Amino acid sequence: MPQNSLTPPTVAPTSTDDDRSIAHYEALAPCAKIVAHLKAIAGPYVEKDGLLTVATVAKLTLPDGTALNPQVLGESIGQLKRNGLWNRLGEAHSQVRHHINIAALEDPRSDLYLKANQAAERRSIYQFSNHYESAGARQLRLAIYLNDDEFITDYTDKEPAETWNRLTQFFGLLVLEPQWLESRAPVIREAILMAKLLSFLYYGAPPADFPAFLGQLRDLERTTLTPAALIILAKFETLSGSPARTALLLSRLRELAEADDTGKATDHAVLMASAIEHIAAMVDFLSGRNAEALGRFREALRLFRKATHKRKIFLPDIQGLLASLCLLREGDPSLMRELGSWLNDADRDSGFNPNYIGFWAIRVLSAIARGNDREAELTLAAMAKSLHRTPLSRMLEDLAEFMLDRKRTGKRAGELHDLFVRYKGSLPLVAETYAAMLEKVSDAPEPYLDFLDRRDREPIILLTDVMQVDEPWQRALDHLQTLLVAPSKPEEPAKKKGKRLIWLVDPDIGTIEPVEQTSKRDGWNTGRALSFRRVIKNDPPLEVDEDDRRVIDSLHHGFERSIYGYSVNEVYGPDPNKTLLALAGHPRVFDANDRNRQLELVRYPVELVISEARGGYRIALSHFADAPTVFLEPETRDRYRVIEVPLDVVRVGALLGPDGMTVPRDGREKIIAMVRKSMGGSLPIRSEIDAVDVPAIEGSPTPVLRLVPIDRGLRVSAFVRPFGEDGPHYLPGHAGKSVLALIDGKTQRANRDLEREKAELATLVASCPSLAERALGDLDWELPDLFDSLEFLSEVQAYDGPVQLEWPEEGRIRVTAMTSAESMSVKLRAARDWFQVSGELRIDENLVMDLRELLERAGRTQGRFIQLDDGRFLAMTEQLRRQLDRLGSLTEGDGKGRRVHRMAASAVEEALEGAGKLDSDKQWREQIEKIRAAGRHEPKVPSTLQAELRDYQAEGFRWLSRLAHWGAGACLADDMGLGKTVQAIAVMLEHAPRGAIIVVAPTSVCHNWAAEIERFAPPLRVHQFANAGDRAVLVKSLGPMDVLVTSYGLLNLESALLSETPWQIAVLDEAQAIKNAATKRAQASMMLQAEFRLALTGTPVENYLEELWSLFHFINPGLLGSLESFRKRFALPIERGDRAARQSLKALVGPFILRRTKSAVLTELPERTEQTILVDLDDDERALYEALRRRAIERIENLPGEAAGQRKIHILAEITRLRRACCHPSLAAPEASGMEGAKLSLFLELVDELLRNRHKALVFSQYVGFLDIVRKALDERGIAYKYLDGQTPAREREKQVNAFQAGEGDLFLISLKAGGTGLNLTAADYVIHLDPWWNPAVEDQASGRAHRIGQQRPVTIYRLAVAGTIEQGILGLHKDKRQMAAELLDGSEASAKLSDEELIGLLRG
Repeated sequence: MPQNSLTPPTVAPTSTDDDRSIAHYEALAPCAKIVAHLKAIAGPYVEKDGLLTVATVAKLTLPDGTALNPQVLGESIGQLKRNGLWNRLGEAHSQVRHHINIAALEDPRSDLYLKANQAAERRSIYQFSNHYESAGARQLRLAIYLNDDEFITDYTDKEPAETWNRLTQFFGLLVLEPQWLESRAPVIREAILMAKLLSFLYYGAPPADFPAFLGQLRDLERTTLTPAALIILAKFETLSGSPARTALLLSRLRELAEADDTGKATDHAVLMASAIEHIAAMVDFLSGRNAEALGRFREALRLFRKATHKRKIFLPDIQGLLASLCLLREGDPSLMRELGSWLNDADRDSGFNPNYIGFWAIRVLSAIARGNDREAELTLAAMAKSLHRTPLSRMLEDLAEFMLDRKRTGKRAGELHDLFVRYKGSLPLVAETYAAMLEKVSDAPEPYLDFLDRRDREPIILLTDVMQVDEPWQRALDHLQTLLVAPSKPEEPAKKKGKRLIWLVDPDIGTIEPVEQTSKRDGWNTGRALSFRRVIKNDPPLEVDEDDRRVIDSLHHGFERSIYGYSVNEVYGPDPNKTLLALAGHPRVFDANDRNRQLELVRYPVELVISEARGGYRIALSHFADAPTVFLEPETRDRYRVIEVPLDVVRVGALLGPDGMTVPRDGREKIIAMVRKSMGGSLPIRSEIDAVDVPAIEGSPTPVLRLVPIDRGLRVSAFVRPFGEDGPHYLPGHAGKSVLALIDGKTQRANRDLEREKAELATLVASCPSLAERALGDLDWELPDLFDSLEFLSEVQAYDGPVQLEWPEEGRIRVTAMTSAESMSVKLRAARDWFQVSGELRIDENLVMDLRELLERAGRTQGRFIQLDDGRFLAMTEQLRRQLDRLGSLTEGDGKGRRVHRMAASAVEEALEGAGKLDSDKQWREQIEKIRAAGRHEPKVPSTLQAELRDYQAEGFRWLSRLAHWGAGACLADDMGLGKTVQAIAVMLEHAPRGAIIVVAPTSVCHNWAAEIERFAPPLRVHQFANAGDRAVLVKSLGPMDVLVTSYGLLNLESALLSETPWQIAVLDEAQAIKNAATKRAQASMMLQAEFRLALTGTPVENYLEELWSLFHFINPGLLGSLESFRKRFALPIERGDRAARQSLKALVGPFILRRTKSAVLTELPERTEQTILVDLDDDERALYEALRRRAIERIENLPGEAAGQRKIHILAEITRLRRACCHPSLAAPEASGMEGAKLSLFLELVDELLRNRHKALVFSQYVGFLDIVRKALDERGIAYKYLDGQTPAREREKQVNAFQAGEGDLFLISLKAGGTGLNLTAADYVIHLDPWWNPAVEDQASGRAHRIGQQRPVTIYRLAVAGTIEQGILGLHKDKRQMAAELLDGSEASAKLSDEELIGLLRG
């Protein structure tokens, strides 16, 4: 702490009074200053005696070394009182007090002041007064000035909002010196700013330094990690009329909530969820999405009540007011009761709600909406007695008056104008509402209209429009109608069940426990146990179904006397003899020991079993009990029998005994008589002796599959029913061979063939591959999802053998018979450049589905099954599914149906192969014939072409000529160096007699194009657009045999001129230049009018599939539909790995793209060797890189949750900084210019070795700055080189290239983007890439400058990358990127785009 001065740093005062008071303070005598400092530290509640006491305890001395005595203290206080400082030290929000607080803690005696303060706390000398400052508030104040971040952190971690509220009395209205504020720790700076913001939102007075304050808040929005701060800032941005900024804060809050998610629904987590919902609701409300907003507000309220454990509470503060306005904006009189309930609940907590006056204003608006103007008047009059109003509450009060009586508002126009002026720069939403009112009542509405129409205004609703106000009599009449006529309940869309009951059963001991589960995205949560009292009372109501009600009805509710008999207790629980029986057949029974294990409970009766025994016959019960009971018996692993032993069976058991009774053989006739007499009784008899003469039937061995729906799939259990559908179930191959049952009141016997039952079931299971590896035991299977279940049902339906399916009520899944393409009929009709596609699929005799609807449903589902309106699932053959996928991708919706571009006719014809009926018109047939005729066209290479084409080049010419003959555009995508130029010139020469041709190329290769045309096609007249004196005259003079060569830059500049001219052929060289359809060069290219459009590029897709759309929008406009349609149909599905979408896109573009690689067609090209050399950094350079990397990650993590594009820009900027650091430290950290740089050192060693062996090399880097460093190093070593970057003029580029090809210079330094295309540099046999580029295709093109036709020596390519850095990570991406270019051409399935998370993963290493 400074010890040399009592003078504090300057704090900007806010008024003349503050200036005067601070001047008085500065003029104080030293003793009076000490007293002022002591008073500032101790607080406003310590008077003279208290100050003397604490000064004595702290041994505070005066400048002359003497102790502070009563006389000096009295004189000093007198001086402070005379100049008003004593009172200023006791004021809240005092600028002067703030100034003196800072000075006190910079006083050399500050430690004594703090010691005195501690003594004051121990001695309890505080005097209660109007200026009472609690001990907690005093400690907070001192912690702020002491910059004690640990103390503030402890407070804000527990109660952030409460902490900030307590600080408003000190800092709420202060103008703070930016330097002092920046000197505070981040948590303290945040606390001060939040205190100022809360003060502003509460009192409504914008801080005097509001512009600076707003900038500080916006910085805080980007950096804070405190959820409470984000919530308050979101409210501020809402009142600022910025749903966009509010949405950004919302996304950050969601990220924090997800990071803090423990999976437990704690009160804090639920309160966060409520905040997220109400902020999202505010965004929707301001943006005009009222229905969505209302749903979110209701959900926020539900969560808020859950977190606070209060049922009669409403959303407080701004969110509650906007929720009420949202409900009003619905304009539904039937919702007024809900609004009234909200307002009553808000009134209960009005003492804790700074916006409580706003809720009274809502009452006024509600009364107006109900036509009760008298109630509105009385409520408005009562509100006038309130003193405090927040800006929003005040505005709503004025809005209510405006809605009630505009004339009254007009009389107060001046007052409202002042409020408009106050808030137009600080709370635009509030100001807009005033502007909207004043525009209606003011004599001069222009300034208000201008404000409402300001350019930077976000598109939000006006709060004056939340209600449509009619005349008072009309409002009253409408409300009367509401009271007299019962409103019809609005139809609500079917909601997904949010909660459900499950029943946990312990199979070993039979205990039962009800549990309530809540749905989540991927199923249900673990749930919470419910008491039986809660379930039986059903308060609050539970979401239950008929199965649950059956179980609940079985529960026991009664009274029991206490153990000593002194009292009676109410008891709730399962009934020992009813509840297990009620759970039989319930679809949601789970094992209490393993909640993931679902159980199936089935009722099973006790049987009287008669069997052969030694010396006679044994009669016994299958289950014995000495009292009525119900218990569980395992049948399979997850299937349990519920066995009931009723009283009459207990009595039978008492006669027979636990082990049964043995009857001697001479009692045989009596047994037979007893059995015959007992047939049809309540106790089933299972006789295993032949003597019982009951007519027997051959038991049915047909497998019976019991199907029980579980969460998203099916549980399958196998049984047989020997007696048919009305008889009991038995396990196949198990139990007795001869069984008895009561059928239609008569006892019947069935003889079972156990081996045949097992064989029939085995055959069925073998015919259902879906059951493979799904077994839970010998006779149970579980299919986890709907798709597997449908596959299984389809297999069962196709099974030829006998099988019977049993479903629970309302749980049946029905599948149609297998439908193939032969059931589909398609109609094709011409419509300009398109063909309309319609048709139908006949599912059965009674059901036909429209093709458009079929394609839409198929697009929303996966697999071979589509759900129909009647609940059934349409089962399709794999071929039909593939055809629908292909047809859905090839066609697009146009509002009337589906349509397909004329150029896609052949792909559609292929997709419809095998369709039952194809009804096409004349134009379709002509189009197909035109395509076939183009395929039969055999063009000859023009005799005037002065070049001998290789075989593949001749084939390329014929391919181009056929497409031109058809009238379609083409993309020649041969590998770099394969002679795309000469193939294009050949087709130009063929079509030149029909009209002029335009060639658009990068500036660097325009001259080369002119030279190549003159060399290979002398009959053509070449004109370079750049050299033309009068360009318009030149263009108009062009005719057959003329070729105009221009750059992309001139194309854009002269777009109007060049687009007016009809061209025979338009050629785009290096067509990846138009990969971004939004650029001006791309748009200018699209405007060219040509009979044949040709794109030349070695990389039709560099990064994203949208690049392919742009390319095809030039060569065949409309073929791929709109960009939005293309993204939906192809780009997004392909990125997700959708093979069908990729195949469909390939079918569409395949006829118009021709790509050959060097390895496939140039067996005579010299060998090409590629090697990656990893560079190791020394310790200093590695430390610098790591520091930059950690700093980059920190900056990214502190970014707000912005839109993906904006966030990605920040991430890429940090990545670029690290990549530059890998090249040379000085490129990222100028202070590191003294470092040599590991990559530069290794490069120079490599150059020395190359020159010793007489090699020449091309050196590429994407960073001109790094090339400058390389040039300087080469100059120092006297190494000759040539140089080219994006700033090199065209003529100079040509000069440099020719010189290098002629032998001048050992190295050619080239910036990657400037010289990576269009150059022929075969004089070099080595290529060095100093730094890896994102897209390896760009590097490959650059390497192709040397490895191309004309190269006689093997070419070696070196890639330098720094080990353990982001460069090595980029190299790891190159494999996928190379596959991307081949995705549509070679059939690979690589995806393209890097997400933000993947980019951040590169940063993390």
